[in-house]
Amino acid sequence: MTAVAGYLVATTVAIAISWIVAGSGYTVSRDRSVNLGEVGGRHVSILAGLSGFAVTGMVLLVTLGRTLPGASGTPFTTLLTMFLVAYMGYFATSLMFANISDTETKTGFDVPSAAYAGAAVTLYFTVIVGWLALRPLFQTFGFMRMADLAGWLLLAAAIGGYGLVAQHLYRSGYATGRLATLIPLLSAAVALAFGLFVTLLGLRSPDATLDLTIAAFVMGAAAFGLLTILPVVAHQKGLAPHLARYGPYLILAYAQAVVVVVAFLLLSIFGLA
Repeated sequence: MTAVAGYLVATTVAIAISWIVAGSGYTVSRDRSVNLGEVGGRHVSILAGLSGFAVTGMVLLVTLGRTLPGASGTPFTTLLTMFLVAYMGYFATSLMFANISDTETKTGFDVPSAAYAGAAVTLYFTVIVGWLALRPLFQTFGFMRMADLAGWLLLAAAIGGYGLVAQHLYRSGYATGRLATLIPLLSAAVALAFGLFVTLLGLRSPDATLDLTIAAFVMGAAAFGLLTILPVVAHQKGLAPHLARYGPYLILAYAQAVVVVVAFLLLSIFGLA
């Protein structure tokens, strides 16, 4: 559980810095040229296809796993867990995108904007965790050269994929150019610091990827629950003012936490966590 403890500390530090940079006057102003409900709805069919891919992958792995001598070991369990989390993430994200309203609420807190940002960040993690499962997949079946190649390709994909997240955060009003740049830089910095820490102290764990995947799922499930009840909370007279004041910071914290866990997972699949 060293990786999870390190992730919690690193995320706390990264969120604190991102909040400081955002400042006390942090406000959300979405791009009015974009209909977030319409754009979000387009993601649903894409996610349906990805869900099918994840389920098919799990079925094939379970079938092939019967012949593997280490099917009950950590590597194969990690592989199946990553595909399972990806499948549940695709389904949850599709529901989030499908329920984004076309109109802005009049309660002081832009619920559609928050829902869009939350769904976009969740989508990033879900896609990445499904992709990262490819490296342990190749390792499980002995394709070591392909596993090494996949590791570097996945690193490039994770870095490039963040560009779409930055676009979504900007469209929803949750990130200026400065914040959109700061989030991945902070994530990389705290992840590398953790990697150096566990290397110096000899605390690397073969369970790091599995532990981080489960921790990320728990965080995502909690975020999903909170994001889905935003329309209800935003219309409660006693809660609406607090949501308007602190809600943007919570969405920003979620975005930062997700990018940090992606950085930690990249570290772990390379065996550096």
